[in-house]
Amino acid sequence: MLEEMKREILDQCTACGTCAEVCPSVSFTDMNSLGAAEIQEALLDFIRDPQPSKAVSRRIAFCLECFLFTDVCPEGLNPLSLIETAKALSLQTGYPPYAHASLEGVSLHRAALVQALTSVEKARVCVVSGDSHPKFLFFPGCNIYKSPKRVLRARAIARRSEDFL
Repeated sequence: MLEEMKREILDQCTACGTCAEVCPSVSFTDMNSLGAAEIQEALLDFIRDPQPSKAVSRRIAFCLECFLFTDVCPEGLNPLSLIETAKALSLQTGYPPYAHASLEGVSLHRAALVQALTSVEKARVCVVSGDSHPKFLFFPGCNIYKSPKRVLRARAIARRSEDFL
């Protein structure tokens, strides 16, 4: 599966950087000094030949898997697949941020990735408040893949609080 994902990415990604431009975590890291296309090119280089890279380590370590950029690729790729492929290669090669991680459980995560949210679920979970300094942030993490209905219930409970945005 990993080889198939690598081939698809390398065949289709043009490293335009559109997905990195949309990514909310880039602006909060030291990656913000790089251009979006540079970040994407670093990811592609790593996927071609997994060698240690600070930019790639930071990119995959700070990915929130928020789904904000899944529909922006002009080539029709899911940009999260680039991040997940780089994570898998980092695990395999033992490079940061997974230098001391185990491959155990990776297949479960990949299997969960294949399960896509319905457009209704995505619209209900992936909501940007517009407030640049919210009091609370609802971050479902990888639970969004594994149990979207539970995430939606947790979000509904949290929204009952008047402090939740």
